[in-house]
Amino acid sequence: MADKKQTAEENYPLDPVIVIDMSARPAHTNFSRHLTFEDHAGRRKRLKVAFKKTGSLRWESDAFPEGIDALKSLTDTGNRSYWDRMFLENRGGRTTLPIDRLRIVMRYQNPPGLSPSHLNHAEIPVVDYSVGMSLLAGRDEICLDEFARRSRYAWAGIEETDPAVIRMLAADLGKSGSDGRGQDPYGQNPKYGGAISLLCSEFVSWYYYELNIKVNGKSLRDITGTQQLHDLFKAEKTLYRYNSGTRLQAFVHAETNQEYTPKPGDYLERRGPDGAEHSMIIYRWLPGDPGASNTHDRYNRAIVFNGPWPVTLRLVRIHEDEKNDNKDFWLGKID
Repeated sequence: MADKKQTAEENYPLDPVIVIDMSARPAHTNFSRHLTFEDHAGRRKRLKVAFKKTGSLRWESDAFPEGIDALKSLTDTGNRSYWDRMFLENRGGRTTLPIDRLRIVMRYQNPPGLSPSHLNHAEIPVVDYSVGMSLLAGRDEICLDEFARRSRYAWAGIEETDPAVIRMLAADLGKSGSDGRGQDPYGQNPKYGGAISLLCSEFVSWYYYELNIKVNGKSLRDITGTQQLHDLFKAEKTLYRYNSGTRLQAFVHAETNQEYTPKPGDYLERRGPDGAEHSMIIYRWLPGDPGASNTHDRYNRAIVFNGPWPVTLRLVRIHEDEKNDNKDFWLGKID
């Protein structure tokens, strides 16, 4: 969302796509199970899923008999921590499911920005993993937390060398929404804040704060606007501006003109004619190749973490947007 003085629109998830590949045929063909979310206080919200057989050992979500309001409610203010624990639950069904692989895709309509070329940033596989476990008949559940973390890492292409802030962001991919003060275990640093406006800067600063990253010696706990981050990096002398109109066509230091190549975890700011607009975190820098046959590949771009409506990966056309759309990009270097 744009960090302007306007109310943001929450982005609620659409019907998810859920696929179960079995290791053997279950005793019954038709069954329903629950995708269950648990908040920091142990309260649960459940999405009932009816499955249909679509292959010799494959079952896919066919209907949501009680609707998806339970899933959408996770986006409402105060419900953010429900996203952080997830279970596949049997609440009395008579069929044991010998699960080989489970795939759960969260879908959103028109998340901000463009998709990177190799993925659809509106469809995020929050679980896509070889589970190798049975969900027993009667009352049973499989905790999906670790499968979810590994699946999101795989979707994003996370590497062991990526900074901790990048790994923390990736673990939240596919989630949408914010918490209010005192509504999650983060106390005075609620996850993105209770309002639904100006949240992109809070989204960015939350992750920096959680990892004790300071800018100009200051905590980023109470950031509520992109301009605040801009000013902090400027005071620290770690602020760089993108120069689209010079031979460098790169980020250069705001004072010394020293060139800098963005790194994972750095802060990216977009500004327009009216000033600060949007905050993001650099994931991958995509330097342009002037000799590329594809026109788009000739220009500098970046893949960023964008959120919180939803947390996803977004392609930013750094050079093209500066040249053609009256945008101005700045970067804050994170050590």
